[in-house]
Amino acid sequence: IVAVLAGFAVAVLSVLRLGDLAVRHRRAATRAVPAVVAAWVALAVTGAQLFPYAPVASDSTVRLARTTLANVPRSLADQKVFAAAAAQDPWRDAPAGRLLGGLRGGDVVFGIVESYGRSALDNPKMARTVGPALDASTAELKAAGFHVRSAYLTSSTYGGGSWLAHATFQSGLWIDNQGRYRQLTAGNRMTLTRAFQKADWHTVGIEPGNTHAWPEADFYGYETVYDSRNLAYRGPKFGWSRMPDQYTLSRFQQQVYARPDRGLLMAESLDKNMIDKDEY
Repeated sequence: IVAVLAGFAVAVLSVLRLGDLAVRHRRAATRAVPAVVAAWVALAVTGAQLFPYAPVASDSTVRLARTTLANVPRSLADQKVFAAAAAQDPWRDAPAGRLLGGLRGGDVVFGIVESYGRSALDNPKMARTVGPALDASTAELKAAGFHVRSAYLTSSTYGGGSWLAHATFQSGLWIDNQGRYRQLTAGNRMTLTRAFQKADWHTVGIEPGNTHAWPEADFYGYETVYDSRNLAYRGPKFGWSRMPDQYTLSRFQQQVYARPDRGLLMAESLDKNMIDKDEY
C-alpha cells in the first residue's frame, strides 16, 4: 500500500517539476515538445519494443483515458434514467394482503442453474444428449403429478455477469452494468424475495458458491442464507461450484425443507457465486 501511494506521489511531483522546468526554460521546452512528439510517432509507427510485448511508444493508456472520459457523461445520464425507472415502484408500500395472493398456502422454490444457454438445445451435438434427458425427466414429472412449462427469456447480461441477471430477475429493472447494480442495491426497491418475506413466507437463499458473507442478502430480503460455510461440504470442488448440486439439494432437504416446524417457505438456490464481484 505504501509503495502504491508513493508511486502516485512521485508521479504527481514529477509532473509538477516538469511544469516548473518548462516555465523556467520556455524556449527549450517549446523546441523539445515537437521533437518528443515526432519521436513518439516514429516509434509508434515502427512498433519499436524494449522487449517482447513492451512497446516503447504505447497509446493504450491514452486510449484508456479517452474511453474512460467518454463514458463519464454516458454513465451520469444512465444514472438519471435508471433513477427515474427505479422510482416507479408500485409494490413498495402495498399491504401484505395484496402480495402474491395466487401463491398463498404453497411453498415456492426457485432453482437457478447457470451456464446453460439455448445452445444446449439448439446445438445438434449437445441436443443429442440433452434432448432425451429432458424428455425422460418431463415424463417422470408428469407421472408424479407435476406440470412443466418452458419459455425463453432475454438475459440482461452474458459471459459471467450472473449477479446482474439475478438483480434483474429480483427487481424487475434492467440491470446490465455494475453502476445500475450498485444504484439498485443502495436503494429500497421492493424485490421478489422481499415481497415473499413481507407476505409471511420464510425466505431462504442457498448459495453454495459463496465463501463469505453476502451483503446484498438483506437488500433482497433473505432471512436465512446457506453457503459454503454452513453447508458442511468436505469433498472436492466441482468446477466453478464448491460442491455438486446433488449435495446442495440434499442439504436443503435436510436443513430446511423437511423441518416439521417450518411455515411457508420461499427458497432460491443458485449454483454459482452471487457475491458482488467488484474485486474480480
